[in-house]
Amino acid sequence: MITKNKKWFTLVEIIVAVTIFSIVMISVMSVYIISSETTYNSEIDRAMHENVKNIVMEISEDITKNGISWVSDSISSSDSCTSLPEKDKNELKKWFIFCTWSHIYTISKKDDSWNLLAVSDSNKSECEKIGTECYLTKAEIWDKKPSPLTNSLVTVRKANFIVTNDWIKKVTISLELQPSAKAWVRSSLVEKNIFNLQTTLSERTYNTLNKQKNEEESSKQ
Repeated sequence: MITKNKKWFTLVEIIVAVTIFSIVMISVMSVYIISSETTYNSEIDRAMHENVKNIVMEISEDITKNGISWVSDSISSSDSCTSLPEKDKNELKKWFIFCTWSHIYTISKKDDSWNLLAVSDSNKSECEKIGTECYLTKAEIWDKKPSPLTNSLVTVRKANFIVTNDWIKKVTISLELQPSAKAWVRSSLVEKNIFNLQTTLSERTYNTLNKQKNEEESSKQ
């Protein structure tokens, strides 16, 4: 009877094969993770810039049409920001609520019924916690119902508005934004991608347009 010898892998060969396979898999996973993180960072950067562009455009257009009123630390049912008296020229105020003569800008968060509510001075620090969704919102002065200027991909951690009145009113907007942890971003990337915006807008154009309007009305009389 002729018997065939069966050839088996030795323990050393198995260990070598498993080691090579593990090295290959680790390399593939590393490339995948790096590629995924690069994609996420690119999407975060795009979302941040889209939101910042929208904020600056909205407030700039509002100031051009309606001018700068003042800032406040609360929104009451009867009024909005208190206007700067003429005697307080050159005075500087810094608060987290900003008003033009038609709109109110502040941070808002959703309640249990998913309605946007403006935060108060006592609870605005909650927006700095990862997992909390806060929006920069715009509301009509008369109804104070906020609508978001930022989308769900971004949360607003902090907002400060500094108004100065050195003959021409100016507002310096300081915002701290981060990706929303509830969207598609890992918490580790949220902490690494905090974005700070600071820009200054003036009502020079608003004054010019008003002057032209007044001159036109005077010429018609």
